[in-house]
Amino acid sequence: MESNVRNGVKYLLKVPMQHQDRLAAIYNWQHLFVGKEADVIWIHGFSSDEINQIEVKAIPGIQRYYTVNGKLFPLNHSLPIGNEPAMLWTPIQRAIQMDLPKKNHNYFGIAAKMKVSLIKSEVEKPAKVLRLSIDVLDKHLLSISALRMHPLKWIILGNEVLLYGTPMLPLPGNTYWIDEDFIIPTGFEINPPLMTKIINNKINTNKENYILWNQDGNYHLIAKTEFNQLSRSSFRATLSK
Repeated sequence: MESNVRNGVKYLLKVPMQHQDRLAAIYNWQHLFVGKEADVIWIHGFSSDEINQIEVKAIPGIQRYYTVNGKLFPLNHSLPIGNEPAMLWTPIQRAIQMDLPKKNHNYFGIAAKMKVSLIKSEVEKPAKVLRLSIDVLDKHLLSISALRMHPLKWIILGNEVLLYGTPMLPLPGNTYWIDEDFIIPTGFEINPPLMTKIINNKINTNKENYILWNQDGNYHLIAKTEFNQLSRSSFRATLSK
């Protein structure tokens, strides 16, 4: 299969109309064109790299296609399912009306009606942070080798500990993944997805902090310099203070 339009290949995205708001992640890709039919939106103009980017894959309910000589193929398949859709194509920013970020201090620079929250994510990412009780870590610390602890950094949060790094320890606790400087519960993502970088820039201007998010949408900042390498000595010394 060829990889670009010059060789006769076009890449298209089919999106359920109900998920039009999730196109915010690609709304600024001004080279895209949109066509609408019934309850779906078609988008073309992607490169072979763009059709595989996370911004595209994160849109719910999508179907990805490519066309060759007017025939429509599901992405990564070699048998056509029909003909290339014929419709009126319009630049994405003309075809779809969408509120873009505006200055609003109360919402980290996001349009007021787009309050920041966490929602279930359809994209899996590797967990890199484990949150567990101090007592659990204390109980198992003697059985963990120095080699296993070496890649891990840690910090105390009240009666709990955050362990940052992989491979993670097989201890009971809550797991998180990393997005920008955000530490987010696994299985969740920032809503709206487009706003991750904007929110990070707003509340973490100097990129000196991690932002730990709870499922209720609350967060607090943790200075990156407060994390220490995990070892028995650092753990005991911190607890003895």
